[in-house]
Amino acid sequence: HDVVQDVVKTLAARPPHEADEQVVAEVFATAFDSHALASHGYAADFRAIALSLVVYFAESRKGKGSVSPETLTLAVPGGEIVVTPDEVLLDAGGGRAFRRIRSGHQSSRATDGLAAAAFQLAATDLFPGCRVELVYLPDASVTPVQLNRNVLERRRGKVAEALGQIAAGAFP
Repeated sequence: HDVVQDVVKTLAARPPHEADEQVVAEVFATAFDSHALASHGYAADFRAIALSLVVYFAESRKGKGSVSPETLTLAVPGGEIVVTPDEVLLDAGGGRAFRRIRSGHQSSRATDGLAAAAFQLAATDLFPGCRVELVYLPDASVTPVQLNRNVLERRRGKVAEALGQIAAGAFP
């Protein structure tokens, strides 16, 4: 996971059009070869798996523009939640997609839990009409977070409740 996350972070910092196959291969090789996995007995297998994840990431960005991710703040009673997307892509019409990139498989509650709700709330509060996406590299999937307004408002209350409990020293 470390190699994949390092490569994703490096590539996400570049505009998608600058991450062609050669750049992806070079960034990946540098990261993999400097990691302890490179000398493991199963290095060839690990390399192939990790490279497939990174290649999917690069392909999922093709044809899009990007802007530097900015910190998103979700104000709730008693405090605020800070969310930083891994990347922000722009479509041809200028629409924004705030993305979190994961090197693990998608869980059954990934798109409707408090973390996803906080992400969607923070992004749509600042950029109404934007898209929020969770990218799961092993699943080769880009999953939209599309909680409806009623669900989002209930989740906003639950986030505020959880923050209040944490502030009181109780960790839910």
